[in-house]
Amino acid sequence: MDNLIPTILTTKEIQLLIASRVKKLRLNQRLKRQSLADIAGVSVSTLKHFETTGNISLKTLLLIATALGRIEEISKLFQIEEISSLKELEESCKKSPKRGRL
Repeated sequence: MDNLIPTILTTKEIQLLIASRVKKLRLNQRLKRQSLADIAGVSVSTLKHFETTGNISLKTLLLIATALGRIEEISKLFQIEEISSLKELEESCKKSPKRGRL
């Protein structure tokens, strides 16, 4: 499931995929739920709920990502590419919709 293109997954499937990855990271770092919860500053029940259902607040996800040393990955979500040359600017203009609609 890790190699599927996210656009073909439902939002629930993506939630569960992220939760599964967090659990794998926790286990790879040999952390018990209690240990990760303590480091992240969240309750064990919140962490368990996330790992089993995929449901979590953004704030709590950020706390857990920080505790696992993965906050950099989340901070890059929705990052807009910087244009560094005239050619890139021209290409960007060709791809961009002319109006607010796609």
